[in-house]
Order: sequence, then structure tokens, then C-alpha cells
Amino acid sequence: MQSFPRALTPVHVRAVAHARPTPLATAVSAAVSKALSTALHTALQTAPALVLALAFVLTSGAALAQGAPATLRPEIAPPLVAAQKALGDKQFDEALAQLRAADAVAGKTAYETYLVERLRFVAAAGKRDAPLALRSIEAALATGQAEPELRATLMDQASNTAYGLKDYERTVQWARRAIEAGATGSVTSLRLAQALYFQGQHPAAGQALDALATRQRAAGEAPGEPQLRLQASNLLKMNDDAGYAGVLEDLLLAYPKPAVWSDRLARLSRQSGFDDRLMLDLMRLGQRVQAWETPQAQAELVELALQAGFVNEARGYLDAAYAKGLLGQGPDAARHQTLRQRVQSLSAADRAAGAPDARALAARDAAFVFSTGWDQYTAGRQPEGLALMQQAVQRGLSKNPDDARLRLAGALAASGQTEPARAMLIAVRDAGHRDGLSDLARLWLLQVPAPR
Repeated sequence: MQSFPRALTPVHVRAVAHARPTPLATAVSAAVSKALSTALHTALQTAPALVLALAFVLTSGAALAQGAPATLRPEIAPPLVAAQKALGDKQFDEALAQLRAADAVAGKTAYETYLVERLRFVAAAGKRDAPLALRSIEAALATGQAEPELRATLMDQASNTAYGLKDYERTVQWARRAIEAGATGSVTSLRLAQALYFQGQHPAAGQALDALATRQRAAGEAPGEPQLRLQASNLLKMNDDAGYAGVLEDLLLAYPKPAVWSDRLARLSRQSGFDDRLMLDLMRLGQRVQAWETPQAQAELVELALQAGFVNEARGYLDAAYAKGLLGQGPDAARHQTLRQRVQSLSAADRAAGAPDARALAARDAAFVFSTGWDQYTAGRQPEGLALMQQAVQRGLSKNPDDARLRLAGALAASGQTEPARAMLIAVRDAGHRDGLSDLARLWLLQVPAPR
């Protein structure tokens, strides 16, 4: 078995803040800053409700006299109005000072406490004081005075602020309550799953991700890349290698990246029952998707092509690797030069022997014709090479005919003939080979676009 570059160490989970994903490597201070920026933005969007409440107090003395619900007493209204104005001017310290004056007012009603804490949350978010922001939003929610249409939003703000503090227990608590209250945004469910993941509650995280995926399918939405990466890493934590590989393929279909290709192909090479005869075909696909841009992988690819007798193919890989600076440099430069001289010598021998003519080919079996076609294709004579390979497939190869179909499909796809390439790959995929061939065909299909 050939050695491969190390598989991608679990696909990097991306943390999810309220508005956009944040890499796990981000410092906690940045996570807090992001959470509070979002909290401040959302809180200011809902601030008109507070303005209306304060305006109502100032213009409706009759309502106060009658003891109407959800009103403010005259003694507490001035500091709240001043705090609201300071927030509008982004004078967060002044707003907090006014709110401390409101705290000194005795006998506050539940509604008054709610308004004080709502405003304090906005001020704390503006100052990037995450602990105070979380205490304030939780105190506001504890009053039971939140407007029905805002409850889910406020609970989501609490969850998001707790997430910024890496308080994953409270993140989960408030995210679940927000969802129960009617929050439908994917980011809330994704944050819930992320917090469960960080707590080591991987089955629960999987359930949250499954529920999110179900809602997305019903709404005709596609999962985002952070969601798929989290799902992949969560499955790996549960030792579900098959599920992990499946999500890698979802990532490759929607968000293809060389590192993910490297991981998926390396896992296929280690899959139980994978036949070594397919190693070169696997590395050909890896070459197409730039999965292994390393000196070791490029040298191995050249060696495999030479072992298979395809000198022109080996020369193509070698020349491309030298042009990119992947070969001919570093501690193995001498080995690379020896490999280069060997390829040059074999190429000279092939040129001296010449290509077989049509009469000679007609007398040979389909396998020889196919190999000749592949050699011509990789030498740059693509029309002639494709014609010979198609002729050989039509004649029928006695041994591993679907190996040839897989290789021909790859050549057709590279030549822009996607429809026949896909038809051939689908046939090989659906043939149910258990030696890795059908898996290779399925992976090929991920990067051969279907015609529109």
C-alpha cells in the first residue's frame, strides 16, 4: 500500500456566532466582542419598544393615575429617559450611571426592572462587558415582562452572549428556550449544536443537527459549510467513520476544498477491501482536485505511473511538479533528479520504438488497445487516445472492464465531454463493486458537474 499524506485532522469545527461563523482558533476575547456586537445591533433594533414605553409615561399621566399595567412611575422615568438618550449617543458609561440611579429607586415594579435591565444589557454590550450583559439580559427575562414578540429574540441574545463567554451550559439552556419560544433561525440551532459539542454531548449535538437539517429540507434550504464541518467532526467524535465520510462527500459537493479531498481519498485508500490495483486511479483523481500538492505525493504518483508502464503519464506529472517547484528542491532533490533521469531514459526508448500502427493494434486484444489509447491521451494526442480507448471498451476487456470505464470517464470529463463521462461513472458506481471501484466512481461524480 502506498503511503499518503496524513488525513485532515478532524475537519476543523467552526464556531458559530450570532451573525457569522468564527474559527475555533479565535481568541475568546474576539468571540466575546463578536457576540456583544451582535447583541448590541439586535438590541438597538428592538429599542423603539423602550422609547415608546418611555414616551407613553411622559404623555399619559391619566394612565399612571389609573394604575394601568406596563407603565413607569414618575420617579424612575427621568433616569431611564436619560439612559436611553445616552445609548443613542453611544455614551455607554453615562447610560450605566443613569441606570444605577434608577436602581436606587425603591419599590420597582417587574416592568420597571425589565426596562432597566434591557437598557443595561444594551449598555454592557456597547462596552464589551460580556458578564454584565449576560446578567442583565437574564435579569430582564426573569421578570416575565418581555413582549411576546420579543421573547425568542431576547433568549437568543442571552444564548449568544453566553456562547461568547464560553459558558456552554447557559448557551444550551437559552438556545433551547429560544427555539421553544419560536426562534427558527438556523444560527440558533447551530449554536446549540456547537455548545453541546464543546460540552462533549455528541449524541445530543447530533440530534440538534439532525433537527436543523430536517427543518432546512422542509424549507428548501441547503446546510452551510460550518454546519457540515461541525456535523463531520461530531460524527468522528462518535467513531462513526461511515457517517463522517458521507458528510465529507456533502462538503465536497457543495464546498470543495483540497484538504477535504485529501481526507476523503486517504480514507478510501485505507477502507477495508480497497484493492491496491486502484491506487493509481485514486491518485489520478487526487491530482485532478489538487488534493496532494506535496513532493512526497508527486514523487509517488510518478512512480506509480511508471510501474503501470505509462511513461508519458509519468512524464506529465513530473514536468508539472518541477514547474510548480514541488520536485527538484529540498532534501530529496537528488532522488527527484534520479527519477527524472529515469523518466527521460524511458521516454527516449519509447520514442525510438515508435507507436504501433493501426494494423498491429487490430491484431492485439482490447486491453492493449486501451493502454495504447491512454498512452497517446497522456502524451497530448487526446482525440486519437480517446478514440482508441472507446474502441477498446466497445470491444470488451476480459479483465476489470470497469477499471477502464472509470479511466475513460475521467479522460472524457477532462476533455469537456461531461454527459458521456457522467453516464459511464454512474454505471460503474451502480455496479456495486466492493473493492473501492464504485466508491471511486461516486467521488469522481462529485467533481464532474451535471449538465444544466
